[in-house]
Amino acid sequence: PQNSISLRTKLVLGNMLISLVSLATMGYYVYFRANESSSYLTSQLNASVVVQAENSLTSVITREAAANDNFFISMSSKVLLTKAALEKLYSQDSILSTGSYWDAHSVLSRLPNGSWSTPRDDIASVFIPAKLDISDSMARELNTIKYLDFFAPVILNDNPDAIAIYFGMSNHATIYYPNIGLSTIVPPDFEITSRPWFVSATNENNPDGGAVWSDPYLDAAQNGFVVTSSAPVYDKSGQFHGVVGMDIQLKKITDIVSRIKIGNTGYAILIDQRGNMLSVPPLGYNDFKINPELLKPGEVLNIKNVQNEASAFSNILNKMVSGKSGLEKITIGNVENYIVYRPIPTIKSSLAIIIPANELLSSTIAASQQLTEQTNRTISISVYLILAILTIAIIASNVIGNMFTAPLAELTRIAQEISIGNMNVTAVVRSQDEIGTLAKTINAMTFALRSFINSLEQRVTERTLKLQEHSSALEEITLKTQNRANQLQTVAQVGRIITSIQSLEDLLPKISNVISTQFNYYHVGIFILDQDGEFARLKAASSEGGYKMLARGHKLKIGETGLVGYVAGSGNPRIALDTGSDPFFFNNPELPETHSEIALPLKVGSEIIGVLDVQSEKSSAFSSDEADILKILADQVGIAIQNARRFEEIQKSTTQIQATVSQYFRKEWQSIEEDDVVGYSLSTAGLN
Repeated sequence: PQNSISLRTKLVLGNMLISLVSLATMGYYVYFRANESSSYLTSQLNASVVVQAENSLTSVITREAAANDNFFISMSSKVLLTKAALEKLYSQDSILSTGSYWDAHSVLSRLPNGSWSTPRDDIASVFIPAKLDISDSMARELNTIKYLDFFAPVILNDNPDAIAIYFGMSNHATIYYPNIGLSTIVPPDFEITSRPWFVSATNENNPDGGAVWSDPYLDAAQNGFVVTSSAPVYDKSGQFHGVVGMDIQLKKITDIVSRIKIGNTGYAILIDQRGNMLSVPPLGYNDFKINPELLKPGEVLNIKNVQNEASAFSNILNKMVSGKSGLEKITIGNVENYIVYRPIPTIKSSLAIIIPANELLSSTIAASQQLTEQTNRTISISVYLILAILTIAIIASNVIGNMFTAPLAELTRIAQEISIGNMNVTAVVRSQDEIGTLAKTINAMTFALRSFINSLEQRVTERTLKLQEHSSALEEITLKTQNRANQLQTVAQVGRIITSIQSLEDLLPKISNVISTQFNYYHVGIFILDQDGEFARLKAASSEGGYKMLARGHKLKIGETGLVGYVAGSGNPRIALDTGSDPFFFNNPELPETHSEIALPLKVGSEIIGVLDVQSEKSSAFSSDEADILKILADQVGIAIQNARRFEEIQKSTTQIQATVSQYFRKEWQSIEEDDVVGYSLSTAGLN
């Protein structure tokens, strides 16, 4: 039978078979070599990174332990400085004990509970138990050490981690910085010499006289759990006078330790020589299987609380308490962790960092993952390359077959695009034969159609813009006309008020309220000049602030104070479109929202009788049209004031005339009575 497969199809299949065999062989080789190289590099990297990670962790704990130790050494040095200052004061007690700076007898007072205390405005809080009276020797000693006022506050200010510095005296008195009213906090029989920090610093427990650190305890001054650095104080003869101490909240130490971060979930803990866990973050409570809410009030977390629950820690915690250093691995909740620990000699504590091994070795894991990803990427690229070569082979095989049909298919597609309205397509002319001529004809046709459509769209756009311009202009004219009508209506309304009200007391408030309401102004005020021409006095206002000014008789100095004073003195209008930049603007606290102001003179002829003051919350609030309207209103107000004054003068004159006439008639009748006139009678014949 005749073979029905075309030559084009045979060529395509042959090329694809040869390409497939070649590419499969190359792909297998690339896959094998990539996996082998990845395994070797991963094993070498793991061994190197583990050593590097452990060294890095050891370096971190060494650095952090030294930093914490330096912190406590620094705190101890401040205590020793205070000790030295006190011993210096005792060496000069003959001079300082006189009470010239501070006198215990006059300053200290006994409280209702029996204890002695300083006032709250004193720099330091002095406490003396209720069982004691202030003897002369105690007073002199207190007078001497009170010069610590010039030293202790400076120490506290320079060391914000310290919450208090104080001196417990062997005579049972206490001086405490800052002044927290110690006598109102501690019991009246509070005994300072029995406090742990005091006892641990005495000669029996601290023969070398240096600074020592206490175990955590609940502070009597209500600062929560604290640790105290303390040192004994002796005078030059070796007599013991007391112990100076400085408190640091346990929370401060916790914050310092909690700032140590390594990895994502690594954390640090701090344990003292008695096994007290001074700092444990929430992650540590989970690892140690401890619920801190179950601790009794005043109880500090101790390693005894964790040994039964987290036995994996027991051996390591005991090593930390004994002051040892180390790097170990432990398993917590099926997760392998590194724990590295170092002692902090100053406070006889130990710092430890705990971090999951997978986080510490995250670089190894990341590198291994990266190698695996690179291997997979190489294999994927190889597969894509094979597919690309096969695709190229198929395309190459089909290029010849499509050489003649492709141009016609392209022209057919372009014709379809034109038929659905897409006039932006262009046929590519690839030859000068009949197909090329057809492509040129299609391009010429689409160009003519595009030109015709663009011409129509341009004419529609031009007509639309003209209509919009006419509409905008009409709206603007309408708005201006409406505003002008409202302004003229206000002028007319003020005119009606002027003709209907003749009393200044009623007229001016009515005018100010109408102007404020119609123009929507923040404040309208009317000032009248007093007879001696020294002040402009506010007579009417439309705002809450204006009412307050009226109540207190507000007045402004003519020619000096504000825009009103300027206008009253010069007779010229003044506009401040931005009150912040106007040199004459008076910033009235009763009108805090003013941002622009206009002041217009009220005149009768050339005489200035007052000022119309208008203020707005908006900047640049007064247009030229509004300013003109306000000038008209100002002229009307001036005339109204003149008319009201004339009306009052006429009424006054009428009253005077009536009084004069009445007085005249009384005198005439009196003279008639004196002439003994009996009476008169009127008849038709005349007067008899």
